[in-house]
Amino acid sequence: MLNVALFGRTAKQWRDANPGLDGNMRDHVTVEQLLVLANLEGMNAELIHMSLSQGERLKRLNQIAIRQMRVLTASPGEAPGSAPPEHLKPERPAARTSPAATTSADLGS
Repeated sequence: MLNVALFGRTAKQWRDANPGLDGNMRDHVTVEQLLVLANLEGMNAELIHMSLSQGERLKRLNQIAIRQMRVLTASPGEAPGSAPPEHLKPERPAARTSPAATTSADLGS
């Protein structure tokens, strides 16, 4: 679920889209993305402890990921709340209609 929250796709979807790349998705991301992913892991554990549904956790984690990426990638003098560069915006799988549609078999993280 963490890959979906940050990158907008599961590890399997990434592998299918990048068959020529060795390793996994996390081997090909930025330091900032790895930092946000580590933060999301702890936050997800806390949201589970709060008994939030998977769909609600995904929604909140995605919002947190976007906010953290904006702060971490803001240029000096740029307001952290400005829109992230296009390449940092999470991609949304076309077949998904809602975060709740993601099953544990789809998550791959």
